[in-house]
Amino acid sequence: MYKILVLIVCIGLFACNQSDIKQTNNTTWSYIAKNNHAVLDQHCQPILFQYQELLKALKSKDTSYLKLVTHNAIKLSDSLSLIKFQIDSTTQKIWVDGLGNINAELSGMVIDNELNNWDEIQMSVNMCGLQLLNLLGQIGYKEHTIYVFNANSSELEDGYFWLGLQKNSKNPFKTAKNENVSAIAILQEETK
Repeated sequence: MYKILVLIVCIGLFACNQSDIKQTNNTTWSYIAKNNHAVLDQHCQPILFQYQELLKALKSKDTSYLKLVTHNAIKLSDSLSLIKFQIDSTTQKIWVDGLGNINAELSGMVIDNELNNWDEIQMSVNMCGLQLLNLLGQIGYKEHTIYVFNANSSELEDGYFWLGLQKNSKNPFKTAKNENVSAIAILQEETK
């Protein structure tokens, strides 16, 4: 019995000491430059503006402004998804699906705001940013340089992500710390 216990402990220790060399590098987004269309870039401007307003509301913990911006962003994404562009059908589908994903995250944020669940609101803003990042990457957005930020979090393994138009930003998810954070990546850089 003692030998089996020692064997189990050794296997457990061996398993805990294994390195993550086999772990693959999963990226959160990919940038596809060939899908770029100037008309899509122009229609992304209002979405980016609404997203920046969401980050401001999150940083200030202003739930009433967050509610207003969220409802405006839902209406905007609904309207933009109905526009038929003279582009290829695959890129049109990427556009519509991406806006639908953003809209779903925003709708979840409305519920979280009504329940006054701040942790879930932060998660919804994080997910909305990831959906926006994915959409911008898929359509090959290049109107402005988009900086990608990430901050560690005890709640999330990958931490919180957000987007900005400048190289440095304040972390909107941690209102207590008012320090500048540098971008970890630029959307328009090709990922491999």
